[in-house]
Amino acid sequence: MRIKKISGRGRKREARRWIAYRHRLTANLFPVRLRSLLTFRDYLRVRASDPALAAAISEVLDDQFRKNAKLTLQQRRDQMNRRVERLRRERRRAARLANAALRRD
Repeated sequence: MRIKKISGRGRKREARRWIAYRHRLTANLFPVRLRSLLTFRDYLRVRASDPALAAAISEVLDDQFRKNAKLTLQQRRDQMNRRVERLRRERRRAARLANAALRRD
């Protein structure tokens, strides 16, 4: 089922931010099924409260899926390596900020 195209870049940008935020919140949760359940639960909440945002989220996820399906194995590996390195940088930064906050107290 193809969802009607979302007009306006603002909603898609907001959808990308929502997806990135959910990814950051659930990145350290194991098992992966728990991550999926929590994200889906929050998506259902968004769908109930803001159907336009939910449609934008679905469209962005669909676009990402289609784009990733076209990647070669090496491109997927490169993408994963970049993602892992970005997460490492974010975690190191969060640890530095937490340590700095503890030293101030």
